[in-house]
Amino acid sequence: MLYTWFSYCMCSYRSSIFKKEGRCMKLKLIKKPVSLSDDDEILLNPNYRVVKVDPNEIYITHGLRSVYSYAVIDDRKLGVLGKIIDMLKQPISVQELLSKLELSADDKQYIKSFINNLYEMGVICKADSDTITAYYRVHYENVPDLTTKDICIIGCGPLGIRIISTLLALRFKSINVFDDRMFLDSEVEKSQFPLYIRRYLLSCRNYSDIIKNFIKDYEEYKTHIKVIDATNEDSLLEVAKSSEIIVVTAEYYRPKLFNDVNELAHRNGFKLLYGFIDGSIGCVGPLVIPKETACYMCFENAFEACSVYRENFITFKHQMMIHESERTYYISQVTPLYDIISGFIIDNLIRFLIGDTLPLLNRVLFLNFESLEIEIQDFLKNPRCPVCSSLKPAHRSPMEL
Repeated sequence: MLYTWFSYCMCSYRSSIFKKEGRCMKLKLIKKPVSLSDDDEILLNPNYRVVKVDPNEIYITHGLRSVYSYAVIDDRKLGVLGKIIDMLKQPISVQELLSKLELSADDKQYIKSFINNLYEMGVICKADSDTITAYYRVHYENVPDLTTKDICIIGCGPLGIRIISTLLALRFKSINVFDDRMFLDSEVEKSQFPLYIRRYLLSCRNYSDIIKNFIKDYEEYKTHIKVIDATNEDSLLEVAKSSEIIVVTAEYYRPKLFNDVNELAHRNGFKLLYGFIDGSIGCVGPLVIPKETACYMCFENAFEACSVYRENFITFKHQMMIHESERTYYISQVTPLYDIISGFIIDNLIRFLIGDTLPLLNRVLFLNFESLEIEIQDFLKNPRCPVCSSLKPAHRSPMEL
């Protein structure tokens, strides 16, 4: 019989990682329908680390400081666990793996069930699986099929295009991209794009042209990408209704765009995730779910109220709104900031699709790249918010009183 030991984070370790004390729960692996065929190529999930204790026991963990681990024990004492783990370091079909084991037919069927159980646990993945899905299988039981998901992205500049390229690699069903900004074709602006994008910048007049050139070389991914060189309400409504969520990205603070999309989302019930860079500070969040969470305006008003120099904040905000209307304004950033922020945005996007943990509800993550500090700012729903509250705004004209 095959057993799995699941050790909780309260387990402390003595001189050896295999000597555990504390509470552990013993789980008997339930027999499930075999989800792997003999021709499927499999390998160890690259996000797990496997330690061979002896020929009949292996220790599985995510990392040195992981709060959980598995100890898988072969009760039949066949002495092949270590050999199986060695073979699974490279892609190998189930049939080929079994053929290399000198076992009886009954024992091979037992090993096949063992392999299937490891696959169900996420310890083993298919060779053609993407690494991001394999990573999330470490933490979550039910990782959705991303090839069925529709996503809407606003902004395909240096930050947005990094997000789009990752979503393309994850084989999303559909990605709708919106951007109305012009591409200035300067060396400063070109340097902000990743190296693999540079050759697609030729003869581009708008940011939307860049993504159109880029996706031509990736048609084999079978992801439907629709690019619209506008961010007006009609164009957004046309495709956003079928999207799981709208991801709003920007390489600089865009108050008009952020608030316009916020109002549109609350009128039509669209979910939003924000991510942008403000100087040397990366901002990820908030995640907005209409009628359930605070909206973007609640966050912006709270941020304005807490500003030490409120007049400077308002002046800067108005100036940025002027730049937005020009459609040719950009701010040069340090390229590594885009990679870091895009990673946080994608992580929280997939967490939302999994539906397990939503850490950016009513909060924003700030990453200060000057002081190397990370801050999470929580904010509450404004009971008089003109966008997400059913109450009348606190400030209104005397004729309404």
